[in-house]
Amino acid sequence: MNKNIREITNMTDLFSYEDKLVRVTDQEGRKITGIAVSFPSGYGLHEYNREEEGLQVGEYVLFQSQIKQIECLPTYEEAVESIRPGRYRHFKGKEYEVIGIARHSETEEAMVVYRPLYTDRGLWVRPASMWNEEIEREGKTFRRFERIED
Repeated sequence: MNKNIREITNMTDLFSYEDKLVRVTDQEGRKITGIAVSFPSGYGLHEYNREEEGLQVGEYVLFQSQIKQIECLPTYEEAVESIRPGRYRHFKGKEYEVIGIARHSETEEAMVVYRPLYTDRGLWVRPASMWNEEIEREGKTFRRFERIED
């Protein structure tokens, strides 16, 4: 499992996610991305009839019992530092050129702007968290993209 993803237990301190860019998965599998604002137990007692810690992510309010997992996403600054413009090879062998890092206008998630070098199919974007992740195939672990020295 990705080290940035945490399964939620009753002991999890949601305050540790305050002001961080997160992707929250609720118990029904919905994913919500944005800056987290935490609130203490009892905060939603009157409005929501709930007495448990929670997070507001964008326009969504989620209480601890509704959250299955939380993934901390790289900030724009972290993505700019770790994913430099240049050539990269995908683990399946094709090559791509990273143009730069952009920020999603609604969630502020860092996105990699890139283009395939094997065809002229325009520009693409992929979340920086996916670009940098390690994946497992047939019992082996690979980085999704490896930088090719120019």
